[in-house]
Amino acid sequence: MKKLSFLILFLALVSAGCGTTEKQQHEAELKFLEQNVESTDENFVAGKKALEEGNLAAAVLFFQKSSFSLAKFYEAASLNELGKKDEAEAAFKECVEKDILKTESLYNLAMISFDLGHPDEAKNYAEEALKIEPNHLASLFFSGNLSYNAGDMETALKYYEKCIKLDPRSKDFKDALFLVYLQLDRYEDAWKLASKLTLDDPVILTSLLQVAEITGKYLDGASLVPSELLAKNKDVRCMTIILLTKGGNLKKAIELAKADLKPESGYVVLDRSADREKGYVFAVTADSLFLTCAREREIQIPAEFTESGVKISEQLIPASELSAKLGEICAGK
Repeated sequence: MKKLSFLILFLALVSAGCGTTEKQQHEAELKFLEQNVESTDENFVAGKKALEEGNLAAAVLFFQKSSFSLAKFYEAASLNELGKKDEAEAAFKECVEKDILKTESLYNLAMISFDLGHPDEAKNYAEEALKIEPNHLASLFFSGNLSYNAGDMETALKYYEKCIKLDPRSKDFKDALFLVYLQLDRYEDAWKLASKLTLDDPVILTSLLQVAEITGKYLDGASLVPSELLAKNKDVRCMTIILLTKGGNLKKAIELAKADLKPESGYVVLDRSADREKGYVFAVTADSLFLTCAREREIQIPAEFTESGVKISEQLIPASELSAKLGEICAGK
């Protein structure tokens, strides 16, 4: 099976939470803080109210005045939400020392350490959290992401598989497993996750479309593309056009490509191959099709689309056989 270099950068997909998006991390933090924790401490109650109103600065002050044991954790988490990492780190360390929500505090210390550029320290905190609570999902996922970021795909795989076992419904965990499969060149396994991924994420979707090309699932891949992303995202649209061409639905591919044509662009690629001997580009302009072979890039060979297929150099090629035949034509040039 041919190898494809996926341009998937871990840090482009995750934020400071090392595995959750910034929005997900923020929502999870607030959801945790807004839990119905019972206390008659007036300052704690006032801090919770300020928190619910989105006034984090005021919440911190109230939590600092509170004598309720959990107030220190809420103070630390609120400081973290405010971006005051150093102060939050100190507060979470105090929570660990006093055994206040120790697992959650260690997990937060792991995230903060990663944010501050200390991945080894982050790993140690996450491991400590898992010693206390082996099935702590957030720490498992975080540890998987640290392993991914370090290039240790086999370890990342183990963490993600455990996450999925504990929460089979999470698309985040399946997305992460999918990315590991790509790095391990396990494209068939990656394709099996197709219907379970976050397909409204353009990076995940574009990568899945590349997997569809590698595994020969051309039309199946094209059928998974949400119409909104097809209209808005150029990378998704380009890959969809290529899959449609390779899958034999050249008419639809040309329709999509022509809708994408701009006066300054000149042409849109319908199919391509980087093979050293059979490399080619097959493209459409506003009023014609053409083939260019890698060996003679300056020459454009005219092509004509008909109901029976594509006519190139006196050959009539059925649309379903086009990709293979284009390579053969260029190999003979």
